[in-house]
Amino acid sequence: MPEGNAYRGIDLAKFVMALLVVAIHAGFFTDIDGGAAFVIIQVFARMGVPFFFIASGFFFSKGLAKRRGGEAGYVRSYVARLLGMFAFWCLVMLPFWTRNLVASRGFGPAQALILLRTIAFDPGVFWYLEALMVCAFVSWPFVTRDRYGRLLGLGAACYVFGMFGDSYYGLVKDLPVLGDLYRAYFTVFVHVRKGLPFGLLFFATGALLARREDRLRLGTLPLAAALVVALCLRGLELAFVSKRGLALDNSVSLFVAPPAILAFLLALRAKPGVGDGRARDLRSISSTLFFSHQFMLELVILFVGYTGIGMGGTLRWAVAVLLCLALWRLASSRGPAFLRRMLNC
Repeated sequence: MPEGNAYRGIDLAKFVMALLVVAIHAGFFTDIDGGAAFVIIQVFARMGVPFFFIASGFFFSKGLAKRRGGEAGYVRSYVARLLGMFAFWCLVMLPFWTRNLVASRGFGPAQALILLRTIAFDPGVFWYLEALMVCAFVSWPFVTRDRYGRLLGLGAACYVFGMFGDSYYGLVKDLPVLGDLYRAYFTVFVHVRKGLPFGLLFFATGALLARREDRLRLGTLPLAAALVVALCLRGLELAFVSKRGLALDNSVSLFVAPPAILAFLLALRAKPGVGDGRARDLRSISSTLFFSHQFMLELVILFVGYTGIGMGGTLRWAVAVLLCLALWRLASSRGPAFLRRMLNC
């Protein structure tokens, strides 16, 4: 365990991963080089959300371990905090979702149902909060009973379901029963990425790593070499599914998992020279980037629409990041405590 229970490598990696998550939604580099953008977004940036799930599972397990006999209270407070954040950000984003829906389809009873489905099952990046709540409830009994193998098995089964509903959907879409099952799933949940089919495996992995942390003996160099190999395999997998037209979105696939897990192990082993104050800043900046960037990107879209000023994906990424940093500065310096809680600062 790092000295002083300080995970500085994870703090630093979270900041990098948050920037990569913003890159996905902003279309980073798509206006400069499409091929390079594909590699940046699909090979590197796709590690971002899995990394955050692993980190969440890791610290969730640590939190449960510190509260022997009070696990139920810890889980309730954990989920309540996430639920509050989810409700807040849905309220913030609701005008944008409504505006976009009305502009594309008008508004009536059918559109109102679509809006409700958006809030419940397709709320942009905030599906992560919903998935964390479910992962916490599902993982709690397994973690407290030290049944990590069963939890990982459940997570793996969910992930396999997700893979064939995304990167390998072309293999099952025309099957009479299985294809119909996925289409029924999509009418409600929109995408397999959102929820247990994606997040539970990574959350469970983080919980297991927290339990086995003292037994991890892999050095930094072997982990870095394995990460390079895993990223190359991810690139080959992308080429395979793209060439055969199998994938829907490329976000749930076999070789998304190894790079994220290896990146977390590297972060866990790393000991960057970061002090306590800077580490706190990195954690709060990462959370602010993750949770507020979709709102900032909507502001950028409004600005482009009203002014007619062209703004490519790279510039949108940069502007959104700067706006998020400005919000973080405001919240961390003299902003209300409520805003800091909603940003998880």
